[in-house]
Amino acid sequence: MSQPFDLESVVTESSEPFVFTWGGETFELPALMDRDIEEQLQLIGMVEGMDEREPAQILEVMRLIVGSGILARMRELRPVTARAVMTLISAWMEHQGEALGKSAASTPSSGATAARSKRTSRSARARRTN
Repeated sequence: MSQPFDLESVVTESSEPFVFTWGGETFELPALMDRDIEEQLQLIGMVEGMDEREPAQILEVMRLIVGSGILARMRELRPVTARAVMTLISAWMEHQGEALGKSAASTPSSGATAARSKRTSRSARARRTN
């Protein structure tokens, strides 16, 4: 009889935590892939539409990422501004990389920048045969 697959020993290897400083104190957040699956899915869903979120929803994303305790401690150290919240969320998303997927981790573009492609010798006119 073969040995059972030891899932726990495989998943105990954790990813690199996200470390940041605020008000002279260092904070550490677990990597997305080290969180409970329901929390992972909730975070992924929340960050995917960050550009369309209302301010209260962005604060809720912040609470989900850092936790209420860390957010409260950050506020004790100094005021947490909207700029600080957005900067921290962006840095955390970048740190998570592939775990969030390209759509969530990439920053929004500033509009269409692609140039129109040029015609080649294989255009419709050149392919016609009579």
